[in-house]
Amino acid sequence: MEIFRRALLLWVAACVVGGMGGCKRGKSDQGSSSGGVGHEPTSEADTVTQPLTFDFPAQWRAPDPEVNAFVESVLTIAARGDYDAFRQLFAMAYTPPSRQEFQRAWEAIESIRVAGLYGDRPGEPEKYYLHAVVDRRDPDGKGRLRLDRVMVVFKEANRWRLGPAPGEVIELIVRAASQPATWPASFPAS
Repeated sequence: MEIFRRALLLWVAACVVGGMGGCKRGKSDQGSSSGGVGHEPTSEADTVTQPLTFDFPAQWRAPDPEVNAFVESVLTIAARGDYDAFRQLFAMAYTPPSRQEFQRAWEAIESIRVAGLYGDRPGEPEKYYLHAVVDRRDPDGKGRLRLDRVMVVFKEANRWRLGPAPGEVIELIVRAASQPATWPASFPAS
């Protein structure tokens, strides 16, 4: 269940997923490609929810344009609250969150900023780790307004897919995020 919540918060975040910070109530960092994307309410009850925004700064883009296009599509799908498209982003080995969990998280998120996209090895990575910073509209149960989320992006059946990152990778990335000068360029294959 915790894996599903992390996955959900990252991509409704993503981030991700994210880095999934700099985004505050619709404002985005300079150098981003999107500047934020709004979405249509998914129901009449959601008409008071402000648009979720996202930011995918140029500095975190991968050399592979296909990976960047996938991350952009994930962020766009999350921003518009499209559950059916969101659940199709996950690899077959992972069960996406339920529609209700997705809706609850989507309504709670204000913005997602990508804070890192790291290949698993130099040269031609087979998978990437997407770090997203999620800004919430209201504090979560632990009083947090900002959350770090890390997802793995990898190919399955020749298509890019999402899944939860291993705990040790999440810990390494989040710890390194507090010390920007020490960001690793890649991670050992797991």
